[in-house]
Amino acid sequence: MKRSLLAVLAVALCSTVPASAQTSLGVGVQMLDLGGSDFDGISAGIGVEGRVMFPVGASAQLGAGVQYSSHGIQGIDPNFNVLGLIAEGRYLFKRPGGKVTPYVGGRGGYVHGSASQGGNSVTASGFAIGATGGIQIQTSPTMSFDLGLAFHSVKLGDAKANGTTQPGTKSSGTGLQIRAGVSFKVGGK
Repeated sequence: MKRSLLAVLAVALCSTVPASAQTSLGVGVQMLDLGGSDFDGISAGIGVEGRVMFPVGASAQLGAGVQYSSHGIQGIDPNFNVLGLIAEGRYLFKRPGGKVTPYVGGRGGYVHGSASQGGNSVTASGFAIGATGGIQIQTSPTMSFDLGLAFHSVKLGDAKANGTTQPGTKSSGTGLQIRAGVSFKVGGK
């Protein structure tokens, strides 16, 4: 039943896509700042991201991506690395003939944090969910600059030290992300 409902939904979404809509591939850099007392001592980190966005209507996109950032830890030598597998939806405020397109959206997904030093490792996994907004600035028929901001709620489960779960170490806070990159249109007309 679930599969047939998903198939009907996919066909309905695809049938609402204008013929001129195109899939886009995006790459960029990002700065992620984790906030809240559970993340005290972890500095803002720089990283990279990549995503694919599919049109699902005249002004809507759905997609997925991966992001990675590395953060310093106060008083400790190794970095705290964050990997995210994110799903994202956007609503584009298109204007006929406009080269600048603002957007708002939402995103959520899996987050994995890790740090290691001298053969010892600490990891924690969880999820992030939040809102995003930004602008796309068209520079050619197939390329746009994409400048955005995202604010997430971040929740990580109990940490594992060298593979052993450490009870009572769940953490939560916020993530403020600034993103800049380029998007390339592929396929379509």
